[in-house]
Amino acid sequence: MHTVISRASARRWVGAIVGLGLALALAAPAGASGSPGTMTINKVDSTGALLPGGSFDGWSCSKFDGDPDLTCVSLKDYPWFAPGMTEVGTSGDSYTTDIPRVGGWDLPITECLVLRETAAPIGYAVRTGPAFVCRGPGGWTEQNAVAALRPGLTGVELDGTLFKPGLGDWTVTNDATTLRATINLVNERVTTPKPIAPSTSDPCNPDGTATNVAWAGALPANTATVRWSEANGTRTATLVDPVAVAWSDLTTAPLAFPLPADAGVRCAVQATPGRGIGANTGVDDAR
Repeated sequence: MHTVISRASARRWVGAIVGLGLALALAAPAGASGSPGTMTINKVDSTGALLPGGSFDGWSCSKFDGDPDLTCVSLKDYPWFAPGMTEVGTSGDSYTTDIPRVGGWDLPITECLVLRETAAPIGYAVRTGPAFVCRGPGGWTEQNAVAALRPGLTGVELDGTLFKPGLGDWTVTNDATTLRATINLVNERVTTPKPIAPSTSDPCNPDGTATNVAWAGALPANTATVRWSEANGTRTATLVDPVAVAWSDLTTAPLAFPLPADAGVRCAVQATPGRGIGANTGVDDAR
């Protein structure tokens, strides 16, 4: 059993608890006993650079005042998440400062996070494997999420989807010294194989021919992602939409393949057989 409430309700609830002295961690500095520490959510590319674009679902789930069940708040109620994560690719410090939080990196487990990418930026592959982790001993872990569930439950159901403990396509880094956690999602570029030069034919050159190198076959067929063209002996492969799809080496420029230089091999000259010493004189015998 769990409950989904609004952002405003969560703040009122936690505010009341703090007023009763049951959640002093909200006022504690990072690293102090019972401090919730910090949490940053990032979406990055394969180089580790922040990657704007795409969209997400997210929930912050907490246990209040000894309740065995989780109470969840949609992160879409917070502008830094929607559209903030889409615009800049990170939550920055906003999760730490804006989410109602109770407890620390110890028992009891009182805070959880559920994240799912629903659409990737243009040109990147979507990664829909959701993360469901909770803060407790060791930081934000799948094991803490398992421990946070009431016996008999296998996950939390949010917006009609059952989210089970796990990292899915996400990774999390926990620093127990600073109580700093970072959860990342890496989006990979959508790519297509980078073409190689088409085959050529270069037979020997007969007398009077300086070069006869040529393409060995027809122009490669176009595909949904690549268009081929030929002009002045050069064949060129061009991405149909270089924003949506890159070559496999992550470049996007057209690839030009000029005909190579002729090897310059001359064809062998065959000698014309004669009729003897007097072949062209009418003399058939040298005596």
